[in-house]
Amino acid sequence: MADLESSPEMAHSSPKIEEDQVKSAAIPKLPLLGASLLYMIANYMNTFGNLSMYVGSYMYTVGKNEWLRYRNISAVFGIIVLFQSLSGLFAADFQRYFGTKLAIILSSSVIALSFVLCAFGLYSYSAFVTFYGVIPSIASGLLLPLPLDIMLKRHSKHRGFVCGFIYFVGGIISICLIPVQTYFVNISDEKFGDSLSALETFHKPMGVVDRIPRLFICQGIIYLLSMLLALKFLGIREATQPMEGTNSDLEYETFITKRLVDPKESSDADTVFGSALCYTLWLFLLLCWLSSIYIHTYWKVAALKKLDIPDLTISIIGTIAGFANLFGRCIWGFIFDSFGWKLCWTFLLIGSSAATAGTQFLFEPNVRFYTMWVTLVYFIHSGVLTISPMTAHRLFGPSVCLF
Repeated sequence: MADLESSPEMAHSSPKIEEDQVKSAAIPKLPLLGASLLYMIANYMNTFGNLSMYVGSYMYTVGKNEWLRYRNISAVFGIIVLFQSLSGLFAADFQRYFGTKLAIILSSSVIALSFVLCAFGLYSYSAFVTFYGVIPSIASGLLLPLPLDIMLKRHSKHRGFVCGFIYFVGGIISICLIPVQTYFVNISDEKFGDSLSALETFHKPMGVVDRIPRLFICQGIIYLLSMLLALKFLGIREATQPMEGTNSDLEYETFITKRLVDPKESSDADTVFGSALCYTLWLFLLLCWLSSIYIHTYWKVAALKKLDIPDLTISIIGTIAGFANLFGRCIWGFIFDSFGWKLCWTFLLIGSSAATAGTQFLFEPNVRFYTMWVTLVYFIHSGVLTISPMTAHRLFGPSVCLF
């Protein structure tokens, strides 16, 4: 043993190993920031709840769409989720065909340009559905796995830190856009007024409504500049050829972009989709998602109609709720590890039911209750996003994802 410890080969190899470990632990922050910017672009729909009231008012007053109702605006969010989920199934093929860098440029540019085109057709509901709901959501689904894919290949030994950093920073940037949007559109902080007693009534001062197209143009430019910064920070050298090993790690992809079936595990997939547990879990997710989508599009409408508080204050409440969603992912992950998936889903279903049932009390002029309610909704939504893929992974393994 003494001879082995004193051998010159071991003496020289130990510092080398320690040096490699130090290098692997030092993760450059600029590439992580670049990946976070791409994640922010891909999640452009996070600010939809703040914009929906303004967009509806513009269509109603400028576009003369007197048939328009809030449920029509709310349906756009469901369209976004649907097309993003479907296009995510083809993200790996998209990256393999165009290469990582070109895939990022194409998908990010489509999202940015869609915002600009949406500004010129905002008076039309069909144009809004096309340029805000369908086209950018398809590009979003193709873009969403790329930032994680790039960073996880470079720092495979620090997956937890990489994923957490990208989700956290990208989420914070998206959340901070909410009050900025409100300040840009409603800079004088004008209220709707007491005349808006009916839920399905659109009114806004023209000085506010006229700013909506400019907001979309500015946001499109912001996304385009963010893409350029992200490419610079990431330092991707290849332009058309894919990176080595384009197959992403299933365990670290988001639930809407996971590959459905591993070809080597097709028989296991058939078994999974033939089990009652599969559809029970899918039903849990569906019910929670329906509740989240419904509330996500109406939270600001309720506040503007019934609460006697400034518009910017409502956006700040939405920002607080966004942080609850962000930090909630960490909390739900801890609950999952500590108590298991059954207790997590019990909490989620009870919480979703309570939040949905609580909508009937929203029209009482109680700011505190409203703040707690919106925060609870976003906290529950974070649980659905966090627990769903981990539950599927725990029950069926990483090769099959139900969502």
